[in-house]
Amino acid sequence: MTTQAIQTQPVPPACQPVPPACRSGHAGAATRSLSRAIALILLFVLGSLFGCATSSPSSDDRGHLVIVGGGLKDEHAAVFNRFVSLCADGPIGIIPIASGDGVKAGESSAERWRKYSGTRPVIVIPLTQNDAAKSDDPEIAKQIASCGGLWFTGGQQDRVVNVLRPGGKRGACLAACFSVLNNKRGVIGGTSAGAAIMSDPMITGGRSASAKSRDPDNEDNHRVTTSAGLGFFTFGLTDQHFTQRGRQGRLVDALHDTKIARGFGVSENCALVVDRATAECEVIGEQAAVWMIESSPSNAAAEIRVSILGNGDAMNARSGEVHPLPGMRRTHGSGIFEPLFPVPDVWAFSSIETQLRIVRSSSCGTAATHDGLTSLSF
Repeated sequence: MTTQAIQTQPVPPACQPVPPACRSGHAGAATRSLSRAIALILLFVLGSLFGCATSSPSSDDRGHLVIVGGGLKDEHAAVFNRFVSLCADGPIGIIPIASGDGVKAGESSAERWRKYSGTRPVIVIPLTQNDAAKSDDPEIAKQIASCGGLWFTGGQQDRVVNVLRPGGKRGACLAACFSVLNNKRGVIGGTSAGAAIMSDPMITGGRSASAKSRDPDNEDNHRVTTSAGLGFFTFGLTDQHFTQRGRQGRLVDALHDTKIARGFGVSENCALVVDRATAECEVIGEQAAVWMIESSPSNAAAEIRVSILGNGDAMNARSGEVHPLPGMRRTHGSGIFEPLFPVPDVWAFSSIETQLRIVRSSSCGTAATHDGLTSLSF
């Protein structure tokens, strides 16, 4: 489905042709997010939502990643089991650096994983936010390298980088993490902050400038910020809590600021499973589980393409090619729009869900909405 979005011109009546380019530039508290795009083209792959629902990688990249957007529920067996199935020989190591509770949080996470790990041991790696001096500790590095899978807990992503990459240097402990992937062909996963650290650079804060939905991590910070990440994921930027906290706009801003062409937003209780060697990805989750946003950073007036994937959909993170779940179909906009639909917040999960359902059921194959500050057309 192709659409054009963020527009301030009068919205056409139902099923009337729409001009080929839409402009952004709201008066007053104008949204910075997406405002650089003269035309926004969105390609939606609608998997579970409707009933089923960069940097160049090295040739040495191996192993898998399981990137969870936060809010992983204990009963979501598909994510836990997929991670365990990708583990190499050795225990699952929990790395709790992001959490302010340190080892205590690690033990809590380990208990969750023991419900799914069978006979495989689950251990807590003894690193906390205060252990930057241990980034080259040979015993801890050896313990990490012995693992068949590593799991990064949630919290604050900068804590992880400060410990494993102090001063921008890859210490022995971070090198050991890469050895689990490249030498053992194991798996590294993480949730929330543990998802943010996957890319390099990584998003450290900020929110979609016009979002009204509460984002507890960024109550007062409207400008997106980035810094060095760990770099396990080499195909673009990663973001988390994506749909629930209306972070679509901030990812677009982050792509433009970093000059990276592709970003991947993962919603809560959902996972993006990545084969680092082939860049093939699979989606585990529910409604609007993973968003892939593609931009042309060198062109301030570039078109932006968005693919929304649901449970069972797949894609190649290197090429951007999307593979819908068998039996699903792509939706195609007619260039004709339904009437503008008012909502409290265009970035809210419920609003996006409603608009995508309208797209699927509308004879026009489109939908339009506004919240008094920002208007979006799908």
